[in-house]
Amino acid sequence: PYILMNYDNTLDSTLTLAHEFGHALNSQYSNKTQDYINANYPIFTAEVASTTNELLVMDYLIKNTKNKDEKLFLINKQIENIRGTIYSQVMFAEFEQKTHEIVAQGKPLSPEVLNSTWLSLVKKYNGKDVIVPDASKYYWSRISHFYSPFYVYKYATSMSAAYSIVNQMNGKDSEKAIENYLAFLSAGGSMTPVDSLKLAGVDMNSPESVDSILKYFGSLVDEYDKLLKEKKAAQKKAS
Repeated sequence: PYILMNYDNTLDSTLTLAHEFGHALNSQYSNKTQDYINANYPIFTAEVASTTNELLVMDYLIKNTKNKDEKLFLINKQIENIRGTIYSQVMFAEFEQKTHEIVAQGKPLSPEVLNSTWLSLVKKYNGKDVIVPDASKYYWSRISHFYSPFYVYKYATSMSAAYSIVNQMNGKDSEKAIENYLAFLSAGGSMTPVDSLKLAGVDMNSPESVDSILKYFGSLVDEYDKLLKEKKAAQKKAS
């Protein structure tokens, strides 16, 4: 496998490289282990491989920076990554679900129906404290993933699984966790996504993986808030 990208030495490019390298590793291990029929893997597990790499890079950067401003930037980046992958993609999937329900009821999907459905979900997911501009109702039309039904939902489930894998790699038995992860990468399409993830020690039939990444999200918000208060206090003292 090979990766084609416009690398510009930024953090975004670094994470893109890590993401695509996850896919490349998945292909390498799967192609070497599986026969032609089973070498190709489903989208669900593909995004686990790519997101695991991204989380490993961000985890390393956050833990190893000694500069508070840099740490604030990285934590905010990770918060946005999780928000955009867990919360937003689930909202996208709910939008798809609602549109399918409208069609099943025999009602037409007009631009007005799509716009109002999208806008109501944006307001629901952002809460009462966020002012949502009316122009937000058009945003659904730029999501190309909607041409592949419920593709977006796999990003949220995959990130949840990926965080569980990273947690295990950072745990006491990291060598075993890595060994299990490589077995998962090697499974390709020979098993169902749920069964192949069990090789990596992740049970997607349990709410544990989703609960753990949401807990991590909360801890990042708390740490960001704490660092921001410390920075403001230091600035006030200096002035």
